[in-house]
Amino acid sequence: MQEKSEFKAFNPDEYEVVMQAFGPERDKHYVLHNKKTEKYGLLYNKRSTEDASFYTPYLMHVIGKKCGINVPETELGFYLINDINKTTYRDSFFESSLVYTGIDPIFGRNVSHASEDVIEGTYLTENEQAAKRRREQDRGRVQKMNFEEYVESNVYYLVSRGSKPKHEYSKTEVDKMRQELVDRAMFGLKLGIHGKTNIDLYDHKNATLSPYYLASHNMFLMGINNEWIEKTLEKPDEEFKQSMAYELKTQYGVPYNHTVPTAEQLLNHIFERYPDQAERAYKKVTAFTLEDLEAELATYTHLDESHKKMALRIFEMREKEFQKVYKEYQKSKSKE
Repeated sequence: MQEKSEFKAFNPDEYEVVMQAFGPERDKHYVLHNKKTEKYGLLYNKRSTEDASFYTPYLMHVIGKKCGINVPETELGFYLINDINKTTYRDSFFESSLVYTGIDPIFGRNVSHASEDVIEGTYLTENEQAAKRRREQDRGRVQKMNFEEYVESNVYYLVSRGSKPKHEYSKTEVDKMRQELVDRAMFGLKLGIHGKTNIDLYDHKNATLSPYYLASHNMFLMGINNEWIEKTLEKPDEEFKQSMAYELKTQYGVPYNHTVPTAEQLLNHIFERYPDQAERAYKKVTAFTLEDLEAELATYTHLDESHKKMALRIFEMREKEFQKVYKEYQKSKSKE
């Protein structure tokens, strides 16, 4: 009896290729129009025989929904990709994740996006104190956008380009913005990924956070060949952890920002700088457990056992790191 696949067929009569566009990780993707729902999405398809990274946008969607993170709607499917440059088809159906963007790329011309670079640049340009602090800290050797700048620059942009004057935003509204930004960063850190947090603007105002998109290829190292995966899985825990520190570099820096922090160092800093938000975020991102991941991966019929074991080991490693930092935070909190 043939095993039932979790992939549905993306019927070319229902899903039309309309163009190509760059995704959050700056790779080029086909843009599909779902005629039934009138939605547009980016197609993340299988790139080589041993590549399983096409699963990762969908897996992030599943985990994000369970954790209460605003992630884009995503579905799995087979799609016979029509090459719009040659009006021909590729040789076979490709396993793919279709990530819905929520925006019509052709008719949504009143919608614009502020990328992280624009958001950070605006914040530093319009806030001399923040710019001075950056100059004093990095002295030309900055490694990453530091965590405070990620949070505060996004909050500043949302308020200054919002739907009402800056002074009308309440502390509760601003705290809610900070909470969502901390939630996203800790969610990405828990999974070992980089995420893309853009801000959507409607008629150059009414700023809102776009969904949290996957912006790295290496979630659970699903794009790496089996030989390397199997060899790495043989490493003892400490050596494995060192390898993952290299493979899964953290997205944000901490003062003074001259080296790339480990996951534990960044998480400790988040709890020190934003303790209330970090505690709430911790409870959110730990809602999806190792058992949940194991059950989810068991349904992925096109994912080999080596990649499943790697995903589970990385998840368990980060889970232990989070538990360790949280216990230290609770202990320090009880002494206050």
